[in-house]
Amino acid sequence: LILRWLVVIPFALLVALSAGLIAFFIASAIVPELGLLVGAGFQALIASVFDEAMAGSDPTGRLFTAFALSGRLALAIFVLPVMVVALACEVFGLRSGLVQITGTGALAALLPLAMLQLGRSPTAAEGRVIAALFFTGAVIGLFYWLIAGRKAGRRPAVSAPVSPGS
Repeated sequence: LILRWLVVIPFALLVALSAGLIAFFIASAIVPELGLLVGAGFQALIASVFDEAMAGSDPTGRLFTAFALSGRLALAIFVLPVMVVALACEVFGLRSGLVQITGTGALAALLPLAMLQLGRSPTAAEGRVIAALFFTGAVIGLFYWLIAGRKAGRRPAVSAPVSPGS
């Protein structure tokens, strides 16, 4: 059990997050709005850093702010969903791949929306981005489940064998 928590689960998280990153790049290529969102974000970051540097200011503060926001979004899309669902599955003994995949996908799609506090119905383009985020989370959940999720949770107590003569 300790080996599972110290080796298997962290390994499963690393593999799942790597697969999720690949799925995110594939989704960015398939869903133009997601690709534009990511590309425009990086383009704006680079442009603002160079503009500030060309003006003679130190762009370090802007870089830290941009990396902090990027880190929070990456945490909300990639890391938190799989960790929350994996912990819930471990605690409650849920071994269903469907729970792992849909739970992680749903959280990956909804947590960034909660961070951005979208107070209206999403547009069609935003819906495609949400679907791409769900796909990314579902891939993460699938890979986690394949490695560690199928054996999640508590094991049934093994009772002592009953001898036939008693």
